[in-house]
Amino acid sequence: MCRSYAVCFRLAVLAIVFCEAAPVRADLTIEQKARAERLISLFENGITQVQYGYIEALGDGRGYTFGRAGFTTATGDALLLVEEYTKQRPENPLGRYLPRLRKLANRGSGSVSGLEGFVAAYQSAVRDSLFIALQDQLQDDLYYYPAMRIARELGLRSALAKAVIYDTIIQHGGGSDPDSLEAIIARTERIFSGSPAQGVVGEAKFIYTFLRIRRAVLSMPDNAESAGVWAESTGRVDALMQMMHRGYWNLDRPIRIQTRDYDEIVN
Repeated sequence: MCRSYAVCFRLAVLAIVFCEAAPVRADLTIEQKARAERLISLFENGITQVQYGYIEALGDGRGYTFGRAGFTTATGDALLLVEEYTKQRPENPLGRYLPRLRKLANRGSGSVSGLEGFVAAYQSAVRDSLFIALQDQLQDDLYYYPAMRIARELGLRSALAKAVIYDTIIQHGGGSDPDSLEAIIARTERIFSGSPAQGVVGEAKFIYTFLRIRRAVLSMPDNAESAGVWAESTGRVDALMQMMHRGYWNLDRPIRIQTRDYDEIVN
C-alpha cells in the first residue's frame, strides 16, 4: 500500500476491523475467491499457494512486508494484525514490538530500525494457527470486503473485474493517495464521465482502461520510494489484461497465464 495513505490508515479502519458488525455480502463464490487469491499470491510471491510465512524488507518505503496480504510495518495493517494477535494471545513473540510498530505506523515510516529480531519473531508466530486465522480475517476486512463494495458501486458484474479491484487494493491500498485504488478509479471515471453503474461505458472497456492507468501508475508512481519495486511489477497488469483477452471473466476454470513475466496455470 502507499505510504502517504498509511498515516491515516489506522485511524480510518480501527472502528471497523475485528468488530461484530456483519461484513458486506461476498460477491465472489468460494471457488472464485480462492482462485482470485491464488492469482494474487502468484503476483505477490511468485507462487499460487498463499504465503502466510513470507517476510522481507523490500526497500520500498514500507519497512517489513509480510504475510498473505503483504501487511507492512509502515502502513498500519501490520500493526493491526499484531495488536489483535496480542489481544488474543498476550504471550507471543511479536507483542514486544508493539510500541515501535505504533511509532512507525503513525509516522508512515519505512524504517526497520528498532525491529531487530522481528523476522525471527514473525517466523515463530506464523507457526500458530491463530495467527494464520487472524491474517485471513484482516485481509477480508481491509481488502476483500471493501473491494467487493467498490466493485458493486462501479456496477461491475464479472468475477474477473471484481478480482482486478481486489488485486489493486492489495497492491495500491485505498484512500486519497494519488497511487491508490480510488485515485485510479477516479482517473478512469473522468475518461468516461462515469462508470458502468451509470451506463456510460461497458464493463470490459472500463476495466481495460482502468488497467492501462494502473500500469502507468506502477511505471511512474507518485511515491518515489515505490518506483523501483513497482516498475518491476507491471507484469501483473499484463497478466490481467491477457486474462481479459482470453475470456476468463467467470474465474470458473483453471487460468493459463503466458506473458513475459509469467508462465503459470492458476487452478
